[in-house]
Amino acid sequence: MANYTLEEVTSRRAAREFLDLPKRLYRDEPHWICPLDSDIENRFRPQTNELLHDGEAIRWIALDEQGRAVGRIAAFYNRELVKASEYQPTGGCGFFESIDDQRVADLLFDAARDWLAARGLEAMDGPINFGQRDAWWGLLVEGYEFQPLYENPYNPPYYKELFENYGFRNYFNQNTYIWKIYDDDVNAMVHDRAKRLFSTPGYGFRQIDMSRIEEEAENFRIIYNKAWSLFSGVKPMTQEEAMKIMETMKPIIDPEIIFFAYFYSTIQYNPIEMANNLRKNNGAIPGIRPGKPTSDYIMRVLSRLTLIGSLMLCIVALFPIVYSLICKAAIPPLETGGDDGGMSITLGGTSIIIMCGVALETVRQLESQLMMRHYKGFLD
Repeated sequence: MANYTLEEVTSRRAAREFLDLPKRLYRDEPHWICPLDSDIENRFRPQTNELLHDGEAIRWIALDEQGRAVGRIAAFYNRELVKASEYQPTGGCGFFESIDDQRVADLLFDAARDWLAARGLEAMDGPINFGQRDAWWGLLVEGYEFQPLYENPYNPPYYKELFENYGFRNYFNQNTYIWKIYDDDVNAMVHDRAKRLFSTPGYGFRQIDMSRIEEEAENFRIIYNKAWSLFSGVKPMTQEEAMKIMETMKPIIDPEIIFFAYFYSTIQYNPIEMANNLRKNNGAIPGIRPGKPTSDYIMRVLSRLTLIGSLMLCIVALFPIVYSLICKAAIPPLETGGDDGGMSITLGGTSIIIMCGVALETVRQLESQLMMRHYKGFLD
């Protein structure tokens, strides 16, 4: 029975072994995409990974009796993310690779668990990435016949048993979908939904504009944070991170397949564009700095106004129903002279809104006419 030893990655030789191990394990695997060495190393450099500014990371390789690497793992944690977690203090392990031997996997898992426990962490999540969830996050358990996206996980099927035999359990499913955009067999239901969406007032769509990369990066950040930042363990994306992602993707982005969707007030009032226009015209909101603070302030104001307006519309729409329930009587029908010719007058929320709109517009028109009638010009 072979014996295995553990070595911490502290030398250039060990770091080279850490990087080269997957290249040997996946040598005959046609679907595996070899990551760039720099993309791996940058996760463990404070200059390129801000999580290390308030955290730690460590790497190991497992060696056989001949001194050849047969496994690897990294353990890491960030104090800010640990404090923000709603569960027990949790660290992470990742960049796991191993031959098909449970003893090698257990040796690596034990090292990561003990290192995290010595730092007060009570649980270990893995395999994950020491960074955003867009890279090296999770364990592939289905779809081995497909080529993954770059930096997406791809591993042998036996990894699932190595993790589960040690005690890991599935926390959530992360799915990756393939869409061949030039196929004509798109489900008819998709076309029907698209038609309904295009016919709905208030929605707008446009392709990404690479000439306005800062604005597009901010749009991407807003959408990402609204979709993901409320999930446990997900840190809201900063403007700098969004810009870095956009700059990295810029050489390969196809503007014809990336769209932004807008709804109503965002179409009419774009906070970023309004902030940029104010700065270009040497304008400013008192007490608010130009640039991003101004766009954030405008967004907050728009959100509050939209909330207040929505609540008022709900009150107006529900008023007739509530009034009828309180009075326990509907508006009496208007008889037309026959038993079968009765006609009831119903008053809904939409009718009230239209009536109020017409009344307000009429008042404004009258006020403007009266003002013009009594206005005394400078010749009088």
